[in-house]
Amino acid sequence: RDALTKSTARMKGRIKPLEDKLLEYEHERNSLQEKHNDEVEQLSQRNVGLSAEVARMSLELQGLEQELASLEKIQSEAKGQYDNEMKEKNRKISELVKENGKVNSDIEKLKMELDTINNEKEELSRQYANKNNELEREFVVLKKENCNVKSSNK
Repeated sequence: RDALTKSTARMKGRIKPLEDKLLEYEHERNSLQEKHNDEVEQLSQRNVGLSAEVARMSLELQGLEQELASLEKIQSEAKGQYDNEMKEKNRKISELVKENGKVNSDIEKLKMELDTINNEKEELSRQYANKNNELEREFVVLKKENCNVKSSNK
């Protein structure tokens, strides 16, 4: 019986530290579980906040996408209008170029006519000068004759 009591006491002596260790582990496990639960709660709250932020940003993104679509439509309409205006301006420019070509052609014809007129004028001026010189000589001859006639009449 003494041996059994000693053995039991020894066993109790070995069990007690193990029970203390077990209690310590359970306390640590409970502490870690509480910490884990707190972290899970914080993450859940953060997740709710982030979900709300994602929803807000999603709505903002939808608004921006609608605005972008509207701006793209306006840009497309403006480009179409610009293209039409440029076609009209190019058509007008083409007409003006044709008209300018006709005017330049008319100017060239007028220059040729003017050259012809100037040539005719020069020819008439030469003819006039020649006729004038001829008349001048005849006048001189007639004047001499006149003088001779006057002197013979005296």
